[in-house]
Amino acid sequence: MSTTLTYGLKRPVDGDQGATLFDDLEGDITQLDAHNHNGTNSSKLSPSAMDVTAVTVAAANWNAGSYGNYYQEVTIAGSLTFETMHCSVYVNGGTNDGQIIFPTIKKGSSSSTIYIYVNDNTLALKVIFR
Repeated sequence: MSTTLTYGLKRPVDGDQGATLFDDLEGDITQLDAHNHNGTNSSKLSPSAMDVTAVTVAAANWNAGSYGNYYQEVTIAGSLTFETMHCSVYVNGGTNDGQIIFPTIKKGSSSSTIYIYVNDNTLALKVIFR
């Protein structure tokens, strides 16, 4: 008779065999495939477990868009993709250095790039990817 562990996985014990062993193994594999570190089906991840990378966006590289907006295509740092990343955007330099801003962000020409849209083409930015 297997032992049920903290998050529902089953550890076999001596003597487990046949259907019981393989049913437990199938359940474990299914759970491991679907777990999301939410604290219920697996342990929660700490913030230090996340990869954090940054890129700078130079003020000189803005392209004129429509309606008075400017844009740049930025490569997502590290192994993240548009679908898996979260980013925070900060002013990089000047009197507002370090101020967080909320520009429009859209998927770029590939899943490893984003377009950032702002209405001030003098801004240099720092983008933190998680």
